[in-house]
Amino acid sequence: MFKASVLMLLILASFTSTSLAQEMVNPRIKSFGGIYDIPEATVLPLKDLDYKIIIDLNSGSESPEKLNPALNNVARMINLHVIGGASAENIEVVLAIHGDANDVVMSENKSDERVGKVVNREYEIQFLDNVQEFHGAQVGRVIVDGDHAAV
Repeated sequence: MFKASVLMLLILASFTSTSLAQEMVNPRIKSFGGIYDIPEATVLPLKDLDYKIIIDLNSGSESPEKLNPALNNVARMINLHVIGGASAENIEVVLAIHGDANDVVMSENKSDERVGKVVNREYEIQFLDNVQEFHGAQVGRVIVDGDHAAV
């Protein structure tokens, strides 16, 4: 009898934990920065406040092919504000990038040389399209120190 009760308790516990499992959501930045919605959260962003946030990025990623973890954290922060009720239009983020984080916006020039105004303009448009989700999420400025460019 005791074994049957313990077995029944374990089965019920497994169904309960499975039904409570959550999936990550991405309310604003869809490609990364996933978060969990916690409806019972007691600390929430103020819905009508204008958020102006400066984030210092100075660490690089493990490899150039991987997303810089700091950018994932920026996306998570934006997604957390939005899911908590803050208006996406009221969130403005400025990234100050330096040090090893320069790989976020800079890369070695291993490409063929681009010559001509049209070719360079097309390259700039392609680059900006790659960061479109951040700009769409009100990451309005990216500042890189030293002799590097700013977007």
